[in-house]
Formats: sequence, C-alpha cells, structure tokens
Amino acid sequence: MPRKTPISTEEKEISARFRLARKAAGLSTAALAGKIGVDGARLRNYDAARHPVPFWIGQKIAMATDHCQRWLAKGKLPRKPAFALEQWLQEMIPDTMTFGAGYDVIAEDIDERFREASEHAGVSEENVESCVLELAPIGCLPSIEARRLMGRALDLVGGAVIHNFPLEIVEQFATEVRNLASRFQRQYKRQVAEFRESRVQQIEDERAAVQASFSDRIERLVLNLRK
Repeated sequence: MPRKTPISTEEKEISARFRLARKAAGLSTAALAGKIGVDGARLRNYDAARHPVPFWIGQKIAMATDHCQRWLAKGKLPRKPAFALEQWLQEMIPDTMTFGAGYDVIAEDIDERFREASEHAGVSEENVESCVLELAPIGCLPSIEARRLMGRALDLVGGAVIHNFPLEIVEQFATEVRNLASRFQRQYKRQVAEFRESRVQQIEDERAAVQASFSDRIERLVLNLRK
C-alpha cells in the first residue's frame, strides 16, 4: 500500500545507498531478501525508496553486504566495514525506528572507532582500512578504556609479560574490567533511553502542532460558512 505522505529526502538518500551496497555485493533484491530473512516485496519497497528502511532491517543489510552503518546513514566514507551490535541494544532500539534515527543512537561509538583507527594508522578516516579498526560489537566496553586498564596492570608489574602476572594483579584487573563494562553498559542504556524519550517527545510535539493547525482550519471554515 502506498504511503499517504512521501518519505523524507534524507530517507530517500539512505535507501539509495542501501541499493548501492546491495549492487556492490552482487546481490539481487530476491537474493538479499533470502539472505537476511525478509519478504522480497517488502525489501523492494525499501530498495525503491517507497518506504524508509527500518533500523534493524538496515542493520541486517549492512552486515550482509559489509557496508558501514555510518556510510549508509550519512554517506560519510569509508564505505566499509559493517559493525556488529551488542545483543542488549536490540531491547533499546525499537523495531519501528527508521535507520536514520536508529543510527544516531550508535553514531558516537562508530565515530570513535574511526578516530582511533585514523590516529593509529596516521591516515584520514576516509582511508582507514578494516584491518586497523577495532571490530568488537558496538555497545561493548570501549577498547580505549580496556587498553588504559591493561596499561595500569603492566605498570604495576614493571612491564612483565602477561603469563608472569601475579595472580592478585590478574584478579584485580579482571574485576576492574567487569566493573567498568557494567558501568559503561548502564550509562549507554541510560543515554539510549534519553534519546528515545527525546524522539517520542519530538513526535508528540509535531502531532500536537498538526492537530492544532487542523483545529484552527476547521474553526476558520465554520466561521466562513456562518457568514
């Protein structure tokens, strides 16, 4: 069924980049639909920009075609790689959220991966290759914090190789990593929840504005009819 209102220019551009990713992977819409477990007719609607791409459909396409979520959402190079997401994020990003809106939830983490890789390799972000990227799932403990803790542990034992670590240092390090990961996940969930609340409030405000405008037009029409 056709949409009552056309999709935004931004969502059309996102659909176009998904189409480019599919073609670059050498997949027809039918082949990609089978690969990600989506109805072919539904995928063709996204491919033709008749409907905006939902976030979780887009995530499956990103992984199937190995195209970066940032490029798909914003058009910012490089085009690869795709990042997996932690399982718990599925509870935080609703199925109804568009790819453009859902990407905003993970944008900061992906940008951080590219910044770190760019500094490490001494090249611009556009020229970063997959081999120098931290490809742990988005939503897990940031690699920079894990390296900071490992550096502290190495300092404590005077730079000894890891199998010479005293047991109490290994246990302390493991405990700190677990605690940090737990704090990070709680913070991340809170940030995502706040983001979702702001989007809900924005939608409610827009709906109220439309209703107010509609009511105003009806009142003016009634007044004109009474004249």
